[in-house]
Amino acid sequence: MKRLYVFFILIIVTINIYPQKIDSTKSVRPNKLPLWTLFVPGGSYYYQNKIGQGSLFTALELGGIYLGLKYDKDLKSNSTSPYYNYPLFIGLQAFGIEKLYNFRNQLELVKYHRPDFKYHDISEKDLYLAPFKKENVFTPITGGMVLLAGVFLGIEKYNEKNRISNVEQMYFMDRYINRDEALAIFSTTSLALSWSAGVGEEYLFRNHIMPILDYKYGQKKD
Repeated sequence: MKRLYVFFILIIVTINIYPQKIDSTKSVRPNKLPLWTLFVPGGSYYYQNKIGQGSLFTALELGGIYLGLKYDKDLKSNSTSPYYNYPLFIGLQAFGIEKLYNFRNQLELVKYHRPDFKYHDISEKDLYLAPFKKENVFTPITGGMVLLAGVFLGIEKYNEKNRISNVEQMYFMDRYINRDEALAIFSTTSLALSWSAGVGEEYLFRNHIMPILDYKYGQKKD
């Protein structure tokens, strides 16, 4: 909860930079997305008449949240993981990814008002593919984290009492399904959650909050 409060405080602080003098060298002002698009599922795409993308995100957001709330008790009673409610996580992560367009729009407006403001003007496609690019995968930090994860998995493997090979069925939503099917579903879900958390948090903090705070309170360099 404390992290959530800090997050909202940072957002409020960064918003204060917007009412600045307009750069007269800019001929076209970016269109500001209306406030309602920040709260309506798929709204940031619907406003741009991107019905297909808006419908996809709306289905993921509302579907995930609905299923998470509907099956919360069943999922909790059949899991010891703090991430047991994966449908709800997927819905909320999809909502967060979609709203990155709103934050990108805010950065464009800051750049319009303050041309010396610097941020990474990455396209939506490049942002989504960034976690899979080799320059981001093959790094010392990534290698170290993979090695650390391997160590922990080895420790868990050594201490485990019930091996996955002995499991025949796994609980999914409101029923038990075949182990292989469940592993495929949970593996895909884990990848989706990891991807969305990485893309969303990296963009929001490193390409939105940090550049704005640095511009407002840090040293301005050419």
